[in-house]
Order: sequence, then structure tokens, then C-alpha cells
Amino acid sequence: MMRVIQGRSARIVIWGIDMKTHLLIFGTFLLLVACDQTNRDLESYGDIAAGSGGITLINPAEHMGGYGRGACLMCHNAALNLHRGPNSLINVDALNQQIRDNGGDAYCLVRCHGPNGT
Repeated sequence: MMRVIQGRSARIVIWGIDMKTHLLIFGTFLLLVACDQTNRDLESYGDIAAGSGGITLINPAEHMGGYGRGACLMCHNAALNLHRGPNSLINVDALNQQIRDNGGDAYCLVRCHGPNGT
């Protein structure tokens, strides 16, 4: 049930609660949903080498949500959890240091995973 209260400043009231409170509750809900509590200590995407391009990402289905984007490190954290899955057969810390020291995203795209549709 909505009503508008007239006075010095008009207020919209829904179910007995003013609009500012509704917006505060909704904003808090969005913040809680956006700040996912999922454990991000390990990223495991299965054996990406088994794909049609090997470790080169050539098919959007191999990288849902990320294919066509060049900013790899916006989602993948080279300092914390990248290349630590059970299928990684590399020296993780050394490779992640190379990524950080040699251009980050560009290193991933040029040296390993191809242009990723960019």
C-alpha cells in the first residue's frame, strides 16, 4: 500500500516505511549479494588443455563470461589463486610472478592463452 504524505517535504511511504528506508534496505541487499562469500583461494576450470585449441582459448564456450575481454586480471588474481588448480603442471609462483612482471593481461594473452576473442 503506497501513499504520499504532503507537508514541508513530500514523502512516499510504502507499507508504512518511507522510501529512503526502502532504498537503504535494497542497497544493503545489493551490497551483500555483490560481495560473494565464495572461497576464492583456488580457481579450477578443469583441464583447459583438453579444449579444441589447447590452452589457447578459441571458443566462447571455453571461457563463459570472459571470452572477448582483454582484462584477464580484473577477474583472475595472479597474486593469489591463478594457476593453482589440480590440472596446473607448472611452477605456479614463478609463472604468476612472470605475469605480474611482464605486462599482466598482455602476457596472458600473448604468451599463453591467445587473444581470447579480443
